[in-house]
Amino acid sequence: MHRRINKKFILLFGILIVTVLAIVLYPLLRGNTKEQFMSVAQSEVSNPKPQEVRGKPYNELLVVYRYFNQIRAGVYNDTGEGYISEKDFAEIDANAVKKQFGAMTVMKNGPRFWVMDEITGYYNGTPRTIDGYKMNQPGILNLSLADLKNRSAYSIHQVNRKTTYTFKKGQMVYELVSDKNEVYTMQSASREIDKDLTISDLSTLGSRLKLPKGWTYRARVLDQDVTYHINGTAYVIQDDLNNSYQKNP
Repeated sequence: MHRRINKKFILLFGILIVTVLAIVLYPLLRGNTKEQFMSVAQSEVSNPKPQEVRGKPYNELLVVYRYFNQIRAGVYNDTGEGYISEKDFAEIDANAVKKQFGAMTVMKNGPRFWVMDEITGYYNGTPRTIDGYKMNQPGILNLSLADLKNRSAYSIHQVNRKTTYTFKKGQMVYELVSDKNEVYTMQSASREIDKDLTISDLSTLGSRLKLPKGWTYRARVLDQDVTYHINGTAYVIQDDLNNSYQKNP
């Protein structure tokens, strides 16, 4: 009888330990809740109008969530809203934003300025007020754990969006050409590393970049309007000064 009681006690104790471990470990394995993960979902915009943006400054934040093995970031910026000055953007506390939205992490991607002439966004997420500043959500970035740990230059990132970028005749475009002859056109330039970078500096930027073997940088004046339309996955890279380029479709 005594042995039976001991066996029953051990079994119940084992079940209790497993239950406690499951309760404790499940949130760690899951990461964010499904509701938090889906909070960066987007909906279609009715009758979007192109915005003239060449040379205009903006700031961007990536609010990152993880649901089990899925990682996605809501891309938030102040384009079309009140511009956040570089000083004010620098003072935004990423850790405080992380706590505010229950995110896995928050990353700053700015200050920046646009280098296309017009941008039209057909999808947008729910705008958020971040540290008192209203920001739009024009894109969703699919990430891996490696992306979070290592934002290495010239690595490809996938962004879900439906956008049209227009570059006008007579304007200059800045392009990276890969060793496979794939062309990536600069969409925005960064002032994170070179705080004095201006659009006039971009024509000679190639001499400053540490390009992968076989890659080239070129700046050229367009002899006609060029439009790049993405509906789905955009392939985006950054150079070693954090300037962003989109692969031409």
